[in-house]
Amino acid sequence: MCQDHDRRPTLLRKSVHQAVVNVDEEGTEAAMIIIGVIQCTGKPPSNEFVSDHPITFFMME
Repeated sequence: MCQDHDRRPTLLRKSVHQAVVNVDEEGTEAAMIIIGVIQCTGKPPSNEFVSDHPITFFMME
């Protein structure tokens, strides 16, 4: 992680998301993992990502 005295912006370079949902006669099992790679950089990022709404996953019988 960037040091507190280091005023350079922190950039999320890459993000990977994996989710698994198993449904069988005994019930439902779900697992999820998110991995992110950060970098301390001297320049601001050139593009912008806006996540302005929640993502919802429904399982219905």
